[in-house]
Amino acid sequence: ITPIRQASDGRLEVLCAQNTVVNYLKSLPNTPRVISEFPGEFRLLGALCKPEVDVTPLDTAIRGLTSAGWKNAQRYIRSYVAEREQLGRAALQAVLFHVTEHADGAHKTFHFLCSLSQVAADRFVTMLNQFLEAQQAYCDAKGEELFEIPEALRAQLCPMFHKVSWWRIDELLRLCEQDFVNEYQRKEMAAHGCSARVAWNTHLEVLQRLQPLTMEEAFQRCRFWEEKLMMMPKEGWQEERCAELKPCIPGFERLSVLSFNINVLAFGAASWSAHISEHSGA
Repeated sequence: ITPIRQASDGRLEVLCAQNTVVNYLKSLPNTPRVISEFPGEFRLLGALCKPEVDVTPLDTAIRGLTSAGWKNAQRYIRSYVAEREQLGRAALQAVLFHVTEHADGAHKTFHFLCSLSQVAADRFVTMLNQFLEAQQAYCDAKGEELFEIPEALRAQLCPMFHKVSWWRIDELLRLCEQDFVNEYQRKEMAAHGCSARVAWNTHLEVLQRLQPLTMEEAFQRCRFWEEKLMMMPKEGWQEERCAELKPCIPGFERLSVLSFNINVLAFGAASWSAHISEHSGA
């Protein structure tokens, strides 16, 4: 999921996360820290597909967004109709923008754009960063004892990212040519013996496609692609790299939904509604 918004000069901004340099889950006690696959690099919010729980790529993307910071998916309510009044301020619309193929088509990344209200977006960023900072402080305080905790439990205690923030797309592309993203990446990589950053970021292609567009043009491109898919036979979706979207609603072969209004409860009902008792399990 790629939340976008328009800056005052018309340029696009995108909500990104910055990876931690240390892989807290794979590191072991009293040994050199295991370094993350893309240490300190920016990344879009998403997840790897889990066929046992994800029906379509959109389910995967939403799971990646709602699991940011907290790993327990049961803490979130995803509803298309219910809770609309209470969660309206958290609603987002997700539409397919681009599909990137990797390894000669063996892997795909589905990029869904969405827009968030400024209040919801700012609160999301503030709350998640506070949570990530608290997790990082806990890890620093535990020291070597942290890595003696079983990995499954450690996953609940360690930060998934260093931070999340809104970045101008043109600035992200410029940073790809720099030695480091920021001071955090430079200091952490030096502390753990890394001399150079990863040469390639997998999100560059979609950012380059978004960079010249306004927000209206980006969503218009999504609508045109959706209309094109809806008008062609399903067997033609393979050529458009979208065959995985066909089983959106099993049992209804003629019904395909590519864009959704989704109510996402990001960080607990108390953030959005005073009626906490109405949200059992949240």
